[in-house]
Amino acid sequence: MNKNYEQQYLEMCKNILENGYYDTNRTGVSTYKLPHQIIRVDLQKEFPILKTKFVAFKTAVKEMLWIYQKQSNDVGELQKQNVHIWDEWVDEDNTIGKAYGYQISPTNRIMEIVPIKRRIKKREEKLTIQFFDLVEPEYTDNDKIGKLLKNISGEEFRIIKYVGTNKHYIKYYDVQFVKTGYIAKNRSWDNIIRGQIKDVYARNNVGVGYIGEKDYKNISKEIEQKLLGIWEAMLQRCYNSSKSNYMNYGAKGVFVDERWHSFTNFVKDIRTLPNWSAKIKDWSNYQLDKDYYGANCYSKETCVWLHNSDNALYSGNKGKLFKAEKDNFSKMYISKKQCASELDLDSSAIQRVLNGKYKQHKGYTFEYIPEEDDIVYRYKLPTNQINKLIETIKSNPQDRRMVMSLWNVNDLTEMMLQPCCFMIIFDVTNGELNCSLIQRSGDAPLGVPFNTTQFAVLTHMLAQVCNLKVGKLTHFINNAHIYENQLDGIKEQLKRCEAIPEDIINSKPTLKLNQNISNLYDFTIDDIVLEDYKHMGKIVIPVSV
Repeated sequence: MNKNYEQQYLEMCKNILENGYYDTNRTGVSTYKLPHQIIRVDLQKEFPILKTKFVAFKTAVKEMLWIYQKQSNDVGELQKQNVHIWDEWVDEDNTIGKAYGYQISPTNRIMEIVPIKRRIKKREEKLTIQFFDLVEPEYTDNDKIGKLLKNISGEEFRIIKYVGTNKHYIKYYDVQFVKTGYIAKNRSWDNIIRGQIKDVYARNNVGVGYIGEKDYKNISKEIEQKLLGIWEAMLQRCYNSSKSNYMNYGAKGVFVDERWHSFTNFVKDIRTLPNWSAKIKDWSNYQLDKDYYGANCYSKETCVWLHNSDNALYSGNKGKLFKAEKDNFSKMYISKKQCASELDLDSSAIQRVLNGKYKQHKGYTFEYIPEEDDIVYRYKLPTNQINKLIETIKSNPQDRRMVMSLWNVNDLTEMMLQPCCFMIIFDVTNGELNCSLIQRSGDAPLGVPFNTTQFAVLTHMLAQVCNLKVGKLTHFINNAHIYENQLDGIKEQLKRCEAIPEDIINSKPTLKLNQNISNLYDFTIDDIVLEDYKHMGKIVIPVSV
């Protein structure tokens, strides 16, 4: 790979102008086009963004996060960020239909029955309580150092260090809580003396739950408060708060995995559970559920966000399910309870179903599905493609099936614009994450440079959260074209490459990610920065709709 990104891109555009085939298309604006154009970038050597014209990096990243992180099709979410690239395709419900982000994590329920492997976790016999070593106070002439105080909850803490004074002459200190050893840093004397600091490791929820550092991002205050209520209720249900011993489990031995004793960890994990996108869109109709996997434990491995109607179906169900079919209605599985109530089956009718493989009753045909030790039968959940990809990269980096596809044939007619960049294939070789981007149709002056930059950023983000280095980005454009009304703009850009200023030629745009982030869902636009990006200014190029 001897040519850099910009050289490859400009050569492709020049080739389209000189050798492209003149053709019509759905927009009504004719194009010059060439098939099968390829751009290859070594992401360790360069970040692919054009210098001969300005590429709106922040806008590109915001759209990429909207699709692959937020998994959204709601144009209003982009408009709030002053991004209007989808305004021409918006539907009357202010979405782009079942396109892009919707395909990463569909929000519709899939009414298909599949066998699911149980996920039973072993109950903890002894919980590990988080404690930190107590620090010797840094004694100085300051008489506040070493003082033992209490916060409004009665938790004892000691002032261990004088940090300094701000421009308003407010003094700041580090304090350490006696019980857990947690150090709260840079706290003002005002907050200290009023007892307004909290021990985030104090187990205040039924003697088990603690808040933690709250080092998560991308959660609004409203959602955070709702999740806090879910977390508190989960712990209270699973542990007997009437006794001081935190090992008193709730009914039927149900318990919460120790990782989720921390609210911080709970918030970090719940966004990776199946149906989180559906939960966000329809909060009241989805609940945190462990019965889907037949589990007795709440954890990130055993829980999903499940629709209320499905939750009622699985609750208390040990795996004995029935399949019912009446007339031409869809097949479904139901529990004993539903057989008796919704279908008006008495106990003798249920027993007759159990005694044979197929039984008729009041127009229904039942098939008994026998219980297995490690299998339950459930409605199939939509697959979150980005979560599945990350899980595969981490657990099986040699896998050759790390593919994300936005091209669902059944949904194409319900998309306001069918995806251009519709398939992304990843590969891990020698500790490097490589990305192949397949684009069915590429607007060379506008879309192609935008997309190359977006997927370079996404590859960097995925590599970081999966503890890998970035590798190669290969961008394949099946139909690369230039619209007739874009000719002046692209010719101006090609002309610019004849006289690029020295400082722009020698500049090296460098992507900087917040290195403290290890969860894809924690990245915000402020955590993704492009340094030393120098360019020759904007070129106004029209978009064809």
